[in-house]
Amino acid sequence: MNRTLLPIMVIAALVLTAPAVFARGSAEAGSPPSISVAGEGAVTLSPDIASLQVAVETEHPQAQNAVQDNANRMQALFQSLELLNITRDSIQTTGYQVSVQRPQQRTSPQGDDQPQEPYYRVTNTVRITLEDTDLVGAVIDTVFSAGATHVRNVQFGVSSTAEAELEALELAMQHARDKARRIAEAQGAELGPALWINEEYGGGMPRQQADMMLYARAESTPIAAGDYTVSARVQVTFELR
Repeated sequence: MNRTLLPIMVIAALVLTAPAVFARGSAEAGSPPSISVAGEGAVTLSPDIASLQVAVETEHPQAQNAVQDNANRMQALFQSLELLNITRDSIQTTGYQVSVQRPQQRTSPQGDDQPQEPYYRVTNTVRITLEDTDLVGAVIDTVFSAGATHVRNVQFGVSSTAEAELEALELAMQHARDKARRIAEAQGAELGPALWINEEYGGGMPRQQADMMLYARAESTPIAAGDYTVSARVQVTFELR
C-alpha cells in the first residue's frame, strides 16, 4: 500500500528493528542531515470469536452399520448444540471418510496365526464457529456427551482488527519520533519532518489449545482465550536541522 503525504513515502516491506543511524548529509548531493530510527507499537485485544474441530468416529464390521451409527451420533451432536443456541449456520463439515481397517494377524500361545476380521471406520469432522468465547468449554463438554470422539484445533481470534492496526501504526510512529527527538537533542540538533517511512504490520496469531481425546476428558473443561496482539513496526528517516 503506497501513500503520499507531502514528501513522505510509505512502502510496505519487511522491517527488522535496527539502531538509530545518524547521517550528516552530503554537500555534493545537496541532501540534508538526517537520522533513521525504528519504532514499534502494539495494541492488545480480547478475542471475540472462537472455533474448534469436532470429530465423530465409529467402527463396525459392516460398512453400512458404521455409517449409520456415525450419522446417528452426529445428529445427536447437532441437537445438543442447538440447546446452546448454536445453529447449523455455525457448523461446517470439513471432512468425511469411510475406510476399511485390516488388523494384523495375531499369534496364539500355540504359535498358530489367528487372522483378524477387517472392519470399517467412519470419521465425520465438523468445524464449529462461536461468537461467544465463553461457550467453548460448554461446547466441548456437550459434544463429548453427545458422542464426539475428538476435539482438535481450539482457536481464538478477533473478528475485526482494522482499527487496532491503525492505532498500532500510530503508536509505532510516535515511538520512532520520540526516539529520534531524543537523539537529535543529544546532538544539539532539532528534529525536522519525516523524509522516508518503511512500515510493517504484524498481527497476533490465534491462540490454539492442544488436541483433546475422549479418554482424556476431565469433569470440567476450563479454556482460557488469552489476548490477541496487533503490532506494527516502522523505520523512519527524519531530517535534522
